[in-house]
Amino acid sequence: MTFFIKLNTVSFFYGFIFFLTTELFINVYRVGRITGIDLDTVQLFIVIINVLLFCLVGFGAYIFHRSYWKGSSKHKKWSMFLWFPYYFIMSYSFRSLFPLGPGETMFPIFGLVIIAGMLFYPFFIRLIQVSAESRTSV
Repeated sequence: MTFFIKLNTVSFFYGFIFFLTTELFINVYRVGRITGIDLDTVQLFIVIINVLLFCLVGFGAYIFHRSYWKGSSKHKKWSMFLWFPYYFIMSYSFRSLFPLGPGETMFPIFGLVIIAGMLFYPFFIRLIQVSAESRTSV
């Protein structure tokens, strides 16, 4: 039972981080409109925030996998895929609660970037897991 809770907690965490980064990319216009900051400055801040999140999440997940999750690597691989339902639920809920307004559009290229990120993200998760496993086995 504790493994099930750990697996779902880690998967939710992975899904939430991916949701946060994609929603920041999608809602550039909203952030600029709400804060009153120039669009170029908002895009720069969002890129910086996403790079920092990428580094912090990688390091935090590495520490978690190295310290707290000592189990079969077969079971850890589930978190590579279980983040997606959590991401989908959060993304659908956010879009239902906060739909795009009358002057707000999403560029078509954002969809391609999100799809590419979804294809890359499981490999990122597995890279963290493999590096944590190799570090503990030495």
